[in-house]
Amino acid sequence: MSHDERRTLHSDGLGAFQPHGKVEVWATGQILHYRATGPFNLEFLIALDAADRELMASVAARGPFAILAQFTGSIAGTPEALAALESSLAEQNRLGLASLAVAFVVGPEVEGRVLMKRIFAGIYARQGLRFQWFEEAEAAQAWLAESLSHADNPPPSP
Repeated sequence: MSHDERRTLHSDGLGAFQPHGKVEVWATGQILHYRATGPFNLEFLIALDAADRELMASVAARGPFAILAQFTGSIAGTPEALAALESSLAEQNRLGLASLAVAFVVGPEVEGRVLMKRIFAGIYARQGLRFQWFEEAEAAQAWLAESLSHADNPPPSP
């Protein structure tokens, strides 16, 4: 698969329940981009995990990568969806597909942002992943670029 191919996943009747949420996924260099609109349920997270794994593996094969996820509408997720996200991150760690850094861009108009900020920070911390929350995409992009530049230039050994 080409590293700049875009995939769109939305509520289309997968699983026992309708998936709730929509996301577009693509890669630019070593950054995986997610443009997501929630709220999200378990069926959506299961479908997303299947849809983005090949693209993630392709980007990871070229070296360290980061994730930029931008949210509109709502960032809320069901408890089952959040558990599925954490399980997916653990599996990515196991497979060597863990991202170097993850930036969420969540503007003040996004529903659920106050509650979900703490929840997402906990999920990423438990999986040992660098995670930051931003209101502006430019600040998130700068943080990710800095994170990736440190991966390219590790500190000298003592």
